[in-house]
Amino acid sequence: MSGGPDVWEVITALNAIREESPQASQTALLGELGDVTGLSAAQVSAALRYYAAYPGEVEERIALNEEVAEREEQLWAAQQKLLQKPMT
Repeated sequence: MSGGPDVWEVITALNAIREESPQASQTALLGELGDVTGLSAAQVSAALRYYAAYPGEVEERIALNEEVAEREEQLWAAQQKLLQKPMT
């Protein structure tokens, strides 16, 4: 999205909102998604339409981001462990 989050970020936000509020109506989901992403209703709609057209591409990007985040968390934890004990 020009000047805003990428489509994969919008879908990640949508998934998080659904997880937190599984009973939310479509209107509530769209409103919350706009609030969280800072996008207009038209931009949210465009992101959802893109995802509907290219779900594999978007899901691949989401999976890649999750892998990178997990690796970074592991590296951070290893770094913290190194800092907590004296080196021999």
